[in-house]
Amino acid sequence: AQADFGVAIDLLKRLVDGPNAGAAREHLNLLMTYVDACGWLAFCLGAQGDFPAAFEYADRAVALADASGHPQPQAIAYGFHAIPLIIKGDFSLALPWCERAVHVCQSKAVLAWIPTGYSLRGWALAWLGHHGDALKYLEEGAAARERMNVTTNLALFYFRWADGLLLAGRVEEA
Repeated sequence: AQADFGVAIDLLKRLVDGPNAGAAREHLNLLMTYVDACGWLAFCLGAQGDFPAAFEYADRAVALADASGHPQPQAIAYGFHAIPLIIKGDFSLALPWCERAVHVCQSKAVLAWIPTGYSLRGWALAWLGHHGDALKYLEEGAAARERMNVTTNLALFYFRWADGLLLAGRVEEA
């Protein structure tokens, strides 16, 4: 959240590649943390432009989440897989991952991740020029995050929304 990506990468790599990583992958409660940590690594590495490593961790998260068959790690993994694609500018490749995340959230009642799924889907749509749908998802993502009283990374949700407004030519609102 503080954009100190180097420190975050070091800490997250200790978790996902460290001596207890095998145990984390085998237990559902720890698997959630493991998938989340792989996702944050994908985010941080993508933010630094290390896309090969970002996709390696994103793919690892998806493989483990899908193998578990549990919707919450799947929603997390799909959403985080989209982030380095968006950062890289591969919006048409990111959108299906965003849609998978939203679909799992809606169909399996993964309520905690709906705001993130909406925000990411809206952001990808905005960059693809689908401004009407994009702004609905971006606004609802930020509003849902606020309704949940989750302030972690809330500024990022508003950044995405403002970016979508700029892309739609709505400069004053942005």
